[in-house]
Amino acid sequence: MHRSSAKQWVLGILLTAYCLLLTANPAWTEERSSTPRLEEVVVSATRSEVPRLKLTKSVSVVTSEDIQAQRADTVLEVLRNVPGVYVRRSGSFGRTTSTVIRGSSDDQVLVLIDGVEAASPTLGSFNFANLPADFIERIEVLRGSASTLYGSKAIGGVINITTKRGEGAPRLRYQQEFGTLRTWRETLSTQGEVGPFRYATGVTRFDSRGLSTGDDVEQTHVAFTGGWRAADGLDLDVALNHNDSRVGIDDGAFSPESNRVIERNHLTLSTTATMTPSEGWESELRFLLNDDDTLDVDLDDPGTTQQPVKDRINTTRLGMDWVNRLDVGPAGLTTTGFELRDDEAESTGFEKTIVTWAWFLQHQWEPIEPLTLLGGVRHLRHNVFGHETTAETSASYRLPATDTRIRGSFSMGFRAPDLNDLFFPNFGNSNLVPEESRTFELGLGQDWLNGHLRTEVTLFRTEVDQLIQVGRTASGGSEAQNLNEVETEGFEVETRWQARPGLDVSVNWTYTDAEEEPSKEELVRVPKHLVGFNLDYDFLARWRLHMDTILVDHREEQRATNRRHRTKGYMKVDAALTFQATERLKLYGRVENLFDRKYVEVLGFPTAGTLFFLGGEIER
Repeated sequence: MHRSSAKQWVLGILLTAYCLLLTANPAWTEERSSTPRLEEVVVSATRSEVPRLKLTKSVSVVTSEDIQAQRADTVLEVLRNVPGVYVRRSGSFGRTTSTVIRGSSDDQVLVLIDGVEAASPTLGSFNFANLPADFIERIEVLRGSASTLYGSKAIGGVINITTKRGEGAPRLRYQQEFGTLRTWRETLSTQGEVGPFRYATGVTRFDSRGLSTGDDVEQTHVAFTGGWRAADGLDLDVALNHNDSRVGIDDGAFSPESNRVIERNHLTLSTTATMTPSEGWESELRFLLNDDDTLDVDLDDPGTTQQPVKDRINTTRLGMDWVNRLDVGPAGLTTTGFELRDDEAESTGFEKTIVTWAWFLQHQWEPIEPLTLLGGVRHLRHNVFGHETTAETSASYRLPATDTRIRGSFSMGFRAPDLNDLFFPNFGNSNLVPEESRTFELGLGQDWLNGHLRTEVTLFRTEVDQLIQVGRTASGGSEAQNLNEVETEGFEVETRWQARPGLDVSVNWTYTDAEEEPSKEELVRVPKHLVGFNLDYDFLARWRLHMDTILVDHREEQRATNRRHRTKGYMKVDAALTFQATERLKLYGRVENLFDRKYVEVLGFPTAGTLFFLGGEIER
């Protein structure tokens, strides 16, 4: 390990020890509430509400209260603190940001925004750079394969994002923030209920100069959700998220570029009808749209003969989901559904479409109260690769005497190549075959101190055949290629402790070993160790301190010549301090990269040093 990396790990251990010393104060321990916490309910694991204690898979939940405490601007900052999740951004604000889970590829992680598959139909991955956290009500991160319920994009996991729904009396909220790099952010939102109608809507504007001249960012995000109780047993909902961004690109990887701008319009829209035709039967019909229009403009450089280059690509995903949940009492809960997707992409010399449909069936059964059994099957029809069937099974058991939870799962996965992989000029490879995977997971959980101390340990292993990655051709170009079998295995340890009312500490550690067989070569951009420390502390009645620390181990990177490069590990500490000035007014300050560490998340793209921000919000 490099000397600088060793210092980072030592400092991280010292921070952990400091947090534990804080929580060990006897006076604070005596003040701990004896009231059990409300039991969390999770939806993503089964597409129906399941108590946390009965989960058969690994799921983390981030609430709007967690986001408020962190004072996060974007969802990517929130996801950095989730166990097993690695976020990597290509430089400063607005740059392409991908998210991987347990060493998976970014196109193996399904991202849902209000039920809409938000990833690009051409790239297969979702760019988190332009998704603000202001309107997020809840994020559920399911780690591990979920292909039966969610389809071929969910080999690595699912990030299920739900935006805010209106509730209570109508109210208005305004937030203003400014900081380093001439950064400004303004948010105006309103939500509430009026008779049978509920609504939540808002707009966020973000501007920043970036790291240097020509690196500026402009983003406008509009969100709207509306609901109507049309009749007993019939609810109608609509959810819209639209982002308009302009990002200056002053540097590409290893090649400075001062006159390039990317303009993007991205829209996700869903309309949902939820019906209860009879007792124990709930039917949900959803229509969805994901539309992305991206313009890449590279102007001519002064003093050169280079001509302006403009590349526009428009992608559209249209879809329909029909999900039915049938509660058959002691016999369990059956979930079945049908999905239809039409993915289209159009650019200069490129116009392609992929159509898929699938049906799935899952049954959840509790033969005895401590035991939960779950099994499912999915059948997919792809217009290029034909028919494919996958299955999964999982179980959890709670030991009544000690309240210890044991769970295990096995899941099959299937991911077909994306539009770019197959068809994009000078890159696509029509000879590609789909990825096929097998995922095994074994977990152990324990609650102590009336639920105030929680520990989860998970072992995981995923085998992927014919993994699709970018490779070099004999002529020196790039091409999508199938690798041999890839094996990823490791473990996660997560501990959360409510040491006293108002003081919460959490620590998580993920170890991942991802190798290609039979060469035993490490997969690129996969750190072996990810460690996170989080401290949330309410004090002096009106103050709240939140600190996040992440430690990322070194990664193998690959240059354009296929030569390997080892990128150093790093530590990043962020902190936010909030003051409740009045009942309706909050003032806050936050800092990113507190210790001004020099690091890169993607080889060739620099990151910012210490950043400071001040802001306030008022609600009435």
